[in-house]
Amino acid sequence: LRLENIVSLAPKHPPNFVLCSFNLEKLCSQESPARQALFQAIMDLATMLEAVQNPDLETRTQAEAMLAQAAESATSGFMVALVGHLGSDAASLPSRQQAGLYLKNLLHAEDAAISEQKAERWCQTVDDASKDQVRVGLLQCLLSAETLVRHTAAQVIGSLASIDLPRKQWVGPSGLI
Repeated sequence: LRLENIVSLAPKHPPNFVLCSFNLEKLCSQESPARQALFQAIMDLATMLEAVQNPDLETRTQAEAMLAQAAESATSGFMVALVGHLGSDAASLPSRQQAGLYLKNLLHAEDAAISEQKAERWCQTVDDASKDQVRVGLLQCLLSAETLVRHTAAQVIGSLASIDLPRKQWVGPSGLI
């Protein structure tokens, strides 16, 4: 199973399964092929997020390429999976932070033209259900016991709010901000 398969698996599960409160031990005990495939995809994501921090250039470059491919080919599911990883207590703190920063960088850039392209991708490419999963998941991450997770989630929320609020798109149950 490859990282890009996350897109076909993640949206089929309730948000809490993928997002901040999922339990890897419970997931492993399930016999469902879909859940086993999701577990493998999540483990691939964790491995890639760890690898992008590797000092070995080849390892880091390969991981960055795989993450970029997943972001391009499976934007909605990939973003949901990143939020899930950020909120996962089973993952290492550095990989959780990397997941959040990667998500933030998918949404925002310092250059105004590139930032607008990223905003348009969020608005046009990501389906509404996935957008809501990302928003709710990020808000749930603000409740994390880990300061680093809360801080990273707040950074992503800031980037996302800069896209959604001017367009009046952050509405519904996650419209708390």
